[in-house]
Amino acid sequence: SQSNTNTDLGNGTPRDDVVFPQHLQRELDKEARRQQLLPMFTMKKPMYDNIRMYDPAGTLLCTISKKKAHWYIRKQLAAWWEPPEENGKKKRNNTPSDDNDEPTSIQLLFEPNKSKPKKQERNSSDDPATSNNT
Repeated sequence: SQSNTNTDLGNGTPRDDVVFPQHLQRELDKEARRQQLLPMFTMKKPMYDNIRMYDPAGTLLCTISKKKAHWYIRKQLAAWWEPPEENGKKKRNNTPSDDNDEPTSIQLLFEPNKSKPKKQERNSSDDPATSNNT
């Protein structure tokens, strides 16, 4: 059987003189277990590296991770690239400023399949499945 005394009220001091109802004690115990496990789940590195990917024409397609960028380079599908200056100003890097000058953009060496714009409502006379031309 579990004791209904609280061992920590959040300020780090043990309290043996306070008794909580069982449902509240369960919540306190759950929170204590969560706090113990929290260091195992914290991220060790940034989630996003914000490496910009451009098509051969220089149009920004998306941002990807460093790992994915290196994959494109290794497969010779892309090359490290510095985007052209815009309005006489150099583009700002999206990565936090640090001592390494690693490139933050790649340019694809092939023309990617871009999503085609969806057609508006199709005209029934243009649709061969619905036309009665026999």
